[in-house]
Amino acid sequence: MTPEEFQKKLQDIVELAKKQNQIISQEDVRTFFAKEHLNQEQLDLVFEFLQSRHIIVRGYHREPEKNAGVSETAEENSAGNADGESIPEKFGTEQEQHYLEMYLDEIAAVRPLNEEERQTLLERLRSKDPASKRRLTELMLSDIVKLAKQMRIPEVSLQDLIQEANLQLVLAVDMMDYRMTGSLKEVHDRLLEDARQAMETMIEEQKDVHTRDRRMVEKVEEMKDAINVLKKKLGRKVYLDEVADYLEITEEEAADILRLAGEEVKEEGTDEEK
Repeated sequence: MTPEEFQKKLQDIVELAKKQNQIISQEDVRTFFAKEHLNQEQLDLVFEFLQSRHIIVRGYHREPEKNAGVSETAEENSAGNADGESIPEKFGTEQEQHYLEMYLDEIAAVRPLNEEERQTLLERLRSKDPASKRRLTELMLSDIVKLAKQMRIPEVSLQDLIQEANLQLVLAVDMMDYRMTGSLKEVHDRLLEDARQAMETMIEEQKDVHTRDRRMVEKVEEMKDAINVLKKKLGRKVYLDEVADYLEITEEEAADILRLAGEEVKEEGTDEEK
């Protein structure tokens, strides 16, 4: 399955959940992705993605993994040996700050690479070892947070960006051909670029949505103003074709906007109010 096909399936399951009053069961999700053979970690990320879209996943609550001997912070926990992300004094909205604190506390349980792992991880990835893929994924999580904080815009929440990037990360880790990579840092950089592109796509899509919404609000206001002007000028309720002519749009377009505006006009050739 290509990344585009996987993204399409994610959108489809969101639509399915919306038809069920924003509620879906874990079993429904597993059945929906049965052909993709997702492991538990991948399913967890799908569950979190759905929750980020304000969808209730029945019975799902991911607990932070606290392992004995794990450091209290996530220092040097990425494949690129970067410092772990610390909790900022203040970031974004109060809701985003709360999410960020909880999420950083969770990934702080990820222990950094030791020297032995640093020497062997790439070879184990090349042998398609599932445990190594999971290890690489968790090592990248703090880098995803840093990148999301840099790219976050008002139209898209930090949580949505992180979840989108994490899903892309899991997919990219599974699909990457590690035989074509020369070093662990190269793997790290390529995966981070995939995550960045996923966030960029989401940002552009949300910008388009906000632009369309804003333009529709403007059209509704223009329609209301036009109706008021024509009513005062003509001294009566106006016809649909008159409003359309005034705004230089088709009657069909005017009718669509009127439904949103909640205004009353007459159809041409009748005395009934629309």
